[in-house]
Amino acid sequence: MASSLAEITDALADAVRTIPGLTVAQVKGQDLLPSAVVIPPDFQYRGTFGASGYYGQLRYEVVVLVAQQLANEAVRKLWEYAEPVGARSVLAAVERDTTLGGVGDDCKVLGFRKLEFEEVAGYGAWGGAFEVVVQCAKETS
Repeated sequence: MASSLAEITDALADAVRTIPGLTVAQVKGQDLLPSAVVIPPDFQYRGTFGASGYYGQLRYEVVVLVAQQLANEAVRKLWEYAEPVGARSVLAAVERDTTLGGVGDDCKVLGFRKLEFEEVAGYGAWGGAFEVVVQCAKETS
């Protein structure tokens, strides 16, 4: 049986939730920092759910926000999440089990980009976005 998009999103959030001290939030907010939000992918039904037997490459975004009280401290904290290895590494947490507990076929963190000031100004935060690609078989009847 194939996984639903909600199951895939929840499994990705569960992987990020294993990072010590990082809250996985439903809504971004200052009082929850540092926090992460898993943003579901955009997709086309015909291209994504085509005859290939796969949902395709679902491109999720995992946004991590850290408080910006002290700029240098905030940047250092954000880099801990961007490191490829370590207890706070998003890449390491997500790719620890590339099947996301069995709901996906493969999962990779492709990259990281720092969020521009305009994207996080309302939160009083520094932030970064991780691009995560998940492949998962669709249900066949």
